[in-house]
Amino acid sequence: MRSAVTAADLDGNKRTARIMMTGALIQSGFEPVNIPYARQEEFNVALDELFRTDDGITLIEFHTTCTMPDTI
Repeated sequence: MRSAVTAADLDGNKRTARIMMTGALIQSGFEPVNIPYARQEEFNVALDELFRTDDGITLIEFHTTCTMPDTI
């Protein structure tokens, strides 16, 4: 039996993944990434492309525009 995935599950998983990504970036000496609320749709489109095509270039390019260089 397949369980239903709710929007809350997806949002929670994305938040958890972003927290883990930020920790890994900082631990490796890179700048943390912050995805502004105003750019959430752009993030979702890039993430959807990754899942549909198995190509993360758009998502990676998006993340490079969301770095927070002054926080470390």
